[in-house]
Amino acid sequence: MKLATVLSLAITAVAAAEDDGPAADAPTFAKDVAPIVFENCAPCHRPGESGPFDLLTYQDVRRRARQMVEVTQSGFMPPWLPEAGYGEFRGARRLTEEQKATLAAWVDAGTPLGDAEAIPALPQWTEGWQLGEPDLVVRMKPAYMLTDSGGEVFRNFVIPIPVSSLKYVEAIELRPGSPQVVHHAVMRTDETRSSRMQAALDPEMGFGNMNMGDARQPDDYLLGWTPGHQPVPPREGFAWTLRPDTDFVLQLHMLPSGKPEPIEPSIGFHFADEPPSRHVASIMLRARGIDIPAGESHHAMTDMYRIPMDVELISVYPHAHYLGKQFECWAELPDGSREWLLKIDDWDFNWQDEYRYAEPVTLPAGSTVHMNLVYDNSADNPRNPAIPPRRVVEGSRSVDEMGNVTLQVVPKSLAERDALRQALARQDLEKDPDNWLVHDNLATLAHNAGRDDEAIRHYNETLRLNPNRTRALSGLGSILQARGELQQAEELFRRALTLNPGFATAHLNMGKLMVQRGQAGPARQHYERAIELQPSFAEAHGALGDLLQQQGDFGEAAEHYEYALSIDPDSAELHNNLGNLRYYQERHAEAVKCYRRSLELLPGQVEAHNNLANMLFLRGQLDESIEHFRAALEIDSGLEDARFNLQQALQLQVKRDAAVARAQERVRATGGRDAQTLMILADTHATYGQVDQALETAGRALELASQASDRGLAERIRRQMQRYRDNLRDEQP
Repeated sequence: MKLATVLSLAITAVAAAEDDGPAADAPTFAKDVAPIVFENCAPCHRPGESGPFDLLTYQDVRRRARQMVEVTQSGFMPPWLPEAGYGEFRGARRLTEEQKATLAAWVDAGTPLGDAEAIPALPQWTEGWQLGEPDLVVRMKPAYMLTDSGGEVFRNFVIPIPVSSLKYVEAIELRPGSPQVVHHAVMRTDETRSSRMQAALDPEMGFGNMNMGDARQPDDYLLGWTPGHQPVPPREGFAWTLRPDTDFVLQLHMLPSGKPEPIEPSIGFHFADEPPSRHVASIMLRARGIDIPAGESHHAMTDMYRIPMDVELISVYPHAHYLGKQFECWAELPDGSREWLLKIDDWDFNWQDEYRYAEPVTLPAGSTVHMNLVYDNSADNPRNPAIPPRRVVEGSRSVDEMGNVTLQVVPKSLAERDALRQALARQDLEKDPDNWLVHDNLATLAHNAGRDDEAIRHYNETLRLNPNRTRALSGLGSILQARGELQQAEELFRRALTLNPGFATAHLNMGKLMVQRGQAGPARQHYERAIELQPSFAEAHGALGDLLQQQGDFGEAAEHYEYALSIDPDSAELHNNLGNLRYYQERHAEAVKCYRRSLELLPGQVEAHNNLANMLFLRGQLDESIEHFRAALEIDSGLEDARFNLQQALQLQVKRDAAVARAQERVRATGGRDAQTLMILADTHATYGQVDQALETAGRALELASQASDRGLAERIRRQMQRYRDNLRDEQP
């Protein structure tokens, strides 16, 4: 009887415990789970974002609770590939082991709500543009209609950017339009219009494939988007250059949702007021010659580079397709220590991203950066697109493979950035001496640095390995043309244009060659064709301006020079040539400004020094004129016209000094108390370009006239002083 009573009491107690809910120490939604979900899950799982369902309320989370435990325990969610402890990154979407355990314990306890009054408020998310209202918003029109079924879709969309002058982009933000079906995006720019032409050949909107053609990372900036990705805010001194008539090329990776979806992305641009003072460079570690046998589960490939100068590493971007398994990236420092940069043990192509370091990583000169990439081409790889597995080689299709890690670094100066690019290209050549693209890159770098003999060697190697490389044909031709080898240069240009009639640079070079041969008509046709193909081609506008100036068409020449300078305001040659035009237009003050700006940009130009000296000589500014004649002769001692004009200026300087001395003697003879005599001295100074001295002397004369109450003389002096000031203002740069 007592035993039955005890059992009855025990059963009653258990039932009461079940009615009362979980144990007192069990996690609750209000106290323990909501803070985790609101911070880590809700940013994507809310209306208008990429998550397929909302996680904003207790009922939302309770409904998905077991699924959430499964995906967080496996590491599938939140989507974050880098392993902890191998680089500290901004915006890491990673749950701690304690947070994962809390979610699991909450589900085991029956998903209790807890005190509903204690549920924290939802975060105050920024609606719309995350970086604030952009300076320019570009929308893709018309929308692309994604079909309701089928496999993944890669599509490149070409979107013109409507700017009429040079801009510096300090931040960019993509709103994909349909974040539930857009899985990631890559963004590049194209100044050549080749992407536009490629899209015109495709029957659908944009063009297919993962290969983005001639679109490039602007100034080496990595531009991408993934769900949950926060745009990079502006950073002082950092920006990339956006020129008029540039196309924005947007590659979208899209997954059909079961219903037709209109895709209408928009891009927000934030502009800086000043050009960049810091410059980035990309170091791409890559898997070369990928050839993965069917069934191989551990196919490793490596790469490394030596860094010859100090740099700051600001971000890392790994990329592989579906067979990628593991990424390791590290730096060996000069002191022998190892700095881990990135480690991913379970690569997922669908969640690739750029990872930005919480603080820049300093890599001293002499460091080496390394990549180890492992592929899994076995049937055990759940992401393998081919079952049974097949041999996979390098290629741009998603069923092919790629493999690289791009390190975005910041050298100390623009010169060091250029030196780094050349050093990396030379290391590429060591690794792959028969790679025509490496030779082509080295040729361009050498030519830009003025090492034309080296450029010729690499262009010849490029053409030996790839005879149809039009850029190499045109580049080699331009060097030979400058050396006077016109027949061979013309043959190269014609070959390039036969292979690619739409190659704007070859049209420009052919136009320059026609000018050398005195064939102005054909030259103009080639220049105009180059501009038609590439409207923002500053060099072509400048060349056409030169030709029009020679033909006396100063008005149209000025239009082309001014447009070219709106695209490339830092071209010393354009400023110098516009100065020549202003001279012929008898707009001498503007010519002086142009020559001064040209020399600010490139101080060692003999032509600009000589041109400025001549203009200053004409305007009576003898002392500065003599300085620039001497600077020109120091650069080129054989410049006979500069030598002759220098002698003329020196003789006139002697004459000026004598004239000033005579006027000063007359002033002294009057004790400096005669306004008329002082004005003779002032006019003498002004005649020889000494405007500051003229104003100072005239000021003394005005004071005397005012003291004598000679209003007429005072007014004449004021008018003369204003003429001096007008002349001085004309000279301001």
